Amino acid sequence: MNIIGSFEKYGNVITYDISDEQKDKIVNRLIAYYSTHLYFGEGIHQDDDSIIDAPSVLSDICDDIIEFKEVPKEE
Repeated sequence: MNIIGSFEKYGNVITYDISDEQKDKIVNRLIAYYSTHLYFGEGIHQDDDSIIDAPSVLSDICDDIIEFKEVPKEE
């Protein structure tokens, strides 16, 4: 079942429709991160490499997997 939703940001509506295949890709990307770095919350906060690499993981998920759509907000 797809996860469909939206949120508002900077005066626009951001939509997403995440399929089961995309969910699997997201989990696989996170597992790859955790298997390379620490795999528990406090450790991630304390480890420099975990902190440095986390934005790249999030941007990969955002741009390459979820592919948010920006819709101008109607007034």
